[in-house]
Amino acid sequence: EVVNKCSAECILSIVKKAASTTMGTGTSFTAPDGKKFSDRAEYKKYMFETFYRFKGKTGDHKTLVKAPGTIDGQPFELHTLSDCTVKLLCWSTQVQADVLVGCKVFIGPCESSVFIRDCHNCEFTIACRQLRLRDCKDCTFNLFSNVDPVIETSTDLTFKPFNGAYPGIAQHFSRAKLD
Repeated sequence: EVVNKCSAECILSIVKKAASTTMGTGTSFTAPDGKKFSDRAEYKKYMFETFYRFKGKTGDHKTLVKAPGTIDGQPFELHTLSDCTVKLLCWSTQVQADVLVGCKVFIGPCESSVFIRDCHNCEFTIACRQLRLRDCKDCTFNLFSNVDPVIETSTDLTFKPFNGAYPGIAQHFSRAKLD
């Protein structure tokens, strides 16, 4: 009966007051490595920089791997890699690869676009909705794509059919809506 006597404005005011006093208190975010955050933006930044990026790796054919289930639809970034083998064995929403030299890169099913910029002497195996290239030279692409690639200011590129596989790839194609 008390609710019936309270106007809609009154109820809205009570809800807003309750939300403002409880929001932010007790809310925490925990990264897979156990690190805790009270600020969502800081948590998201940490997650991206720590779990959804390979950056600044060089030499001796270092192998960088994301196993199935470790990306699960998140965007991923590859940046400033040289003489590395990269295996993204999971589905993602978007992948960006910038400044790669002499690398072999496998990118599992990507729901939207894969952007590759300033890469030289690399071999890519990619499954995506759309591939976009800019300023690439002497690269080979083993490609599955729903549309033709978009190529800007790039030279000496070779395209071949997609030739990749790993356990669970069919399910990842489905999750990325590429089936």
